[in-house]
Amino acid sequence: MVSKSAKIISIFESTLFFAFLAIIVDCVFTGYGHWLMLGPFSIRILLWGYCVAGCIPLIVIKWKQAVFPNSVIFAVLCFGLYFISQAVRGYLRGNDSQILVNDVRAYSWIALAPVACVVFGKKSRIEILLRAMTISSLSFAVLILATFLSANIARDGDTALIGFIMNSQLCSISRISKSIIRFSYGNSIYIVPTIIYLFFQYITSLKILFPSALLVGFGLIVLLFTYTRSYYLGAMLALLITIAFAYRVFSVKTKNISIYISLVAVCSIIIILIFNLSFKEDYFLFSIKRIFPGFEISKIVATPVQSKDIENYIELTKSSDTVRKQTMDELSKLIKNNYLFGNGLGSGVAFRECGRVEYFYQDLLQKLGIFGMALFLYPIILMVKSSIWYFKKKVFSLDLVIYLGLVAFLVASYFNPIMNSSIGLCYYSVCIAVLYNSQKEKRKAL
Repeated sequence: MVSKSAKIISIFESTLFFAFLAIIVDCVFTGYGHWLMLGPFSIRILLWGYCVAGCIPLIVIKWKQAVFPNSVIFAVLCFGLYFISQAVRGYLRGNDSQILVNDVRAYSWIALAPVACVVFGKKSRIEILLRAMTISSLSFAVLILATFLSANIARDGDTALIGFIMNSQLCSISRISKSIIRFSYGNSIYIVPTIIYLFFQYITSLKILFPSALLVGFGLIVLLFTYTRSYYLGAMLALLITIAFAYRVFSVKTKNISIYISLVAVCSIIIILIFNLSFKEDYFLFSIKRIFPGFEISKIVATPVQSKDIENYIELTKSSDTVRKQTMDELSKLIKNNYLFGNGLGSGVAFRECGRVEYFYQDLLQKLGIFGMALFLYPIILMVKSSIWYFKKKVFSLDLVIYLGLVAFLVASYFNPIMNSSIGLCYYSVCIAVLYNSQKEKRKAL
């Protein structure tokens, strides 16, 4: 018979789970979470506070069995302590106070990792999380496509949907030309784990082929409309690794895998061709031009004369690349100051507003040094090791879906500050929780 205290703890864990789930859905659908404010606080911050505060007594109760036998959660706690010491160090060094505050706000989301470890102890909850992530991500994709269509049909400035998205800060929208609109925000990267989940869901069940492929096609088109090079690279590598895993783990279903991939490709091509013909624009070729600003597409393919608006945007991209190079040079100098322990929080590139830079790993290295970066990346090394085991043994698990999705976040973060924001760190916390509970299960089996 379950004791009364055990029931209370179970109910409390459930409330933490739903609060964490709400944070993830908020990240997926609303970007950086400023759409609903209660005074100076966003709803996401309040949920974060409840999760962190509520998790403390549970960690205290389960301290010995939850922390010391498991290197994952121990490394996270060590990173937290090291992070606090670097905040103090940055303050004592006289580093920029605004950058220091921004750093503390950004990395504080890693505090959700212990919360996730507690609330995702049940496998069924990972399934619930993936479904919620998929529904919210596809809903976001539908909203983006609806906004794209309405804006191109109107052609007379902002539409109600654009106004709604911009006012709610769900996404950053740039009208590059009359028919080319860029939708760019960090939450777009959540489309990648959604695609991976739908892909494996079909391969394991062999049901709802066409609807699944069509939804994946929608997701790929929305990623295309971000016109963000790092998202393209992250998505491409994550999906290529996913396909390689699928052929290896489900070797008896290679025909089904090939059919699914082919159908996704066909759906994506048909959708983009419809858009091309409807609005007399080649969106795929523009994405190539956006990736390679100096590349002359007309030398390879006969294309319509490029509009002045597009030319100006390409020049803006070239200018942005120049600033990025200067930023990288400054970060390299800061890294050389102290390779091992960094310069402390609050250190940043002087000519960038509030020290905000695109290169996450270099910024992390110059702030926390090799030691801090090693603590931050340690769980990822274990995830890679676990993934290799799945690959060798030809074993499929939902853990694999979570890990493969993280690839897109990690790659995109080289060029964008995703892994030091709520968008990246909330997903990383889920990955850490999956790894943590997987190790607990393996230890019990021994």
